[in-house]
Amino acid sequence: MLGFLESSDYDIDGLSGGEWNPDSSGAMVFVSKDAVRQGDFTPDPGHSFPDVNFQIFGNFEDSSQGQMQGFVKSYGFHTQQVESSHKIMKCMGQSVIPVLSTLAKRSAVCDRWFSSVPGPSFPNRAFVHVATSIGRVDSFVSGYLAIPKTIYELLNENGVSARIYYHDSTVALTFRGLQQKPGFFGTFEDFLETCKNGSLPTYAFIEPRYSDHTENGIRRPANDEHADHDMAAGEQLIRDVYQAIRSNKALWERSVLVITYSQHGGFYDHVVPPATVSPDGVVAQNPGQGVATIPRFSFTRLGVRVPAVIISPYIEPGSIDHTVYDHTSVIATARKLFLAKSAATNYLTDRDRLANTFDHLLTRSTPRTDNALP
Repeated sequence: MLGFLESSDYDIDGLSGGEWNPDSSGAMVFVSKDAVRQGDFTPDPGHSFPDVNFQIFGNFEDSSQGQMQGFVKSYGFHTQQVESSHKIMKCMGQSVIPVLSTLAKRSAVCDRWFSSVPGPSFPNRAFVHVATSIGRVDSFVSGYLAIPKTIYELLNENGVSARIYYHDSTVALTFRGLQQKPGFFGTFEDFLETCKNGSLPTYAFIEPRYSDHTENGIRRPANDEHADHDMAAGEQLIRDVYQAIRSNKALWERSVLVITYSQHGGFYDHVVPPATVSPDGVVAQNPGQGVATIPRFSFTRLGVRVPAVIISPYIEPGSIDHTVYDHTSVIATARKLFLAKSAATNYLTDRDRLANTFDHLLTRSTPRTDNALP
């Protein structure tokens, strides 16, 4: 999504145009800048744990050095056509995602933000809420009922308000500790209203609409930018969130907005995910989900990179951050900012305890007054 923003005066770790993957016939398939808003990626690219293993290692195991050479072949398993498998190397130009691209260049982009798990959305969403997925690498909702204490509960225990705002669903509604506790949840309309009247909680998490809906005869498309949903809907959501905060001067001048994605969706990247620390020592016993050659997973390596943009009036425009982050960096930063002296001992798991924080980007002593999206 942001790879082709790289230029001589914008030194992100993006794309030169020479990056490639082999297809099943051995032909070289190069990256291209011709992805459109919607229509390129049916069927949905694979992003299950086995799929991501293949994309990173070129096989269904994880015992060799990752070379990021298995994306085209992985997509070929789903398209069943060699030519169609090439589409996974399509990337987006700035004209397709102007809102995200503009915010990235006028605020801070993180080019070493990795998903927390080399797998699908649910375990990665669990990590941003709890800093663990309790050994899960799958998308079976029932497996997440036993999730332990969340960042919302931790902050609340320390007198800090926290809430999730969602459109149609959030996996957090299934967490045992948050069930029957409506105070931790609100609608997206509630978010807009609290921005307007200045009552937004100290820590707010916004979830997109994951499915197409029709309400009172009005079509409301999915705006999560999951393949193959319309990117324009996701762009509108990003704009709406930014403008809701920006339009309230007092709120804007005490805000940090983080835009990122649960996982990479099966799309190509050239950066090998680094090692990390296990959050809690729990091991995934059957990560292969039927692929017998995949060994148990210890959660000691991260998933593929995802786009990440951090926006605040205290961040200089054009900032580029090469620090390694994963989703637990959101939790770690919130703990550092809001729990002050107790942050070192008030953590959820070893992953958020040791995660890098991004508060160092807040370098300005006075807030900016410009509007990135006039």
